[in-house]
Parts: sequence; structure tokens; C-alpha cells
Amino acid sequence: MNGVDDLYPLYLKMLWGFLAIVIWQTPWKCVALWRAARNRHLWWFIAVFLVNTLAILEIIYIFGFSKKKKGKIAIDEQWQKEIIKGTSKYRRHKTKVGRNKADE
Repeated sequence: MNGVDDLYPLYLKMLWGFLAIVIWQTPWKCVALWRAARNRHLWWFIAVFLVNTLAILEIIYIFGFSKKKKGKIAIDEQWQKEIIKGTSKYRRHKTKVGRNKADE
């Protein structure tokens, strides 16, 4: 047999291993990046985006550092509900030109 033919099963195993790693790491990385962006943690976002640690760094961030304060969450959720309903007192009113009065 040829030496290349002997390596075919090894390549197949490596391919399946690579796919397993990608399937494991992708959801963790997506959640960690989303939370870092949502919480405005720029340095965590950069670290999670650039460093591949088989989801270890992502899991540490998600469960250790990405939690918001309860008061901040309640305020943000209440503000979002008011905006959706159109009852927020912080709504900006459009002028005829399309600019916001608050920008002037």
C-alpha cells in the first residue's frame, strides 16, 4: 500500500475531531460575544473574539463576569417597555426635516 492510503483514516478522524470542536465552541463563543457587546465590555469582547481556548474563556466570562446588576436590568427593561408602548417621557420628537429636537 501507498503511504498516503495509510493516512486516509487519520485524516478522516482529524476532520471529525475538528468538526466536533467547531460544533462545541461556536455556541459558547456566540453567547459570550453577544453578552460582552450587550454589557459594553470591550476588552472581554476583544479577548473572546481573538483567543481560541476551546470555549474555556467563553464559559468563564458567561458564568463569572457577564452578569449585570439587578437594578440596571430592571431600569433597562422598563425603559424598553415604555419605548415599545410609546409612553416614554424620554421619546424624541421628529421635526419636519427629520432631525431630533434634542440634537439641536
